[in-house]
Amino acid sequence: MKRFLTLISLLFAISTFCHAGTVTVLIPTADNYGYGNAVICVVDEQYNTQFENLFRANDFATAHNDKNSALKLLGFFKDVDQDACYQAKGQTQSLNVPSRDVYVVTVLVNYDNGKTLWNITQLDGSFGGVVTVDEP
Repeated sequence: MKRFLTLISLLFAISTFCHAGTVTVLIPTADNYGYGNAVICVVDEQYNTQFENLFRANDFATAHNDKNSALKLLGFFKDVDQDACYQAKGQTQSLNVPSRDVYVVTVLVNYDNGKTLWNITQLDGSFGGVVTVDEP
């Protein structure tokens, strides 16, 4: 019984640590990219510096419709933080974030017509916020 209570305590501590708040991502033009082609990722605090180095590098294009930059963002999550991404299920997606100091990254790629849109938002220190991803 004591082991069971210890396990429950550990699970509760982990679950409260892993979920500190919620953010809502609005993608009004998600339908333009095809169902299943929108990915939302949350950069864990421990990877903030690596992530900042990626998108502040000279070879990272700042145009939000640059396909190479979108692929670099997706590559970061594939190589560094694999469990950080979720497939968007429509124009509105609420997701859990581990802390107030994270980046929310949205990448939409339609491989059929080459249309691309990406967005990086650093949360402003509060939960319950809304991130809007719209075409430039």
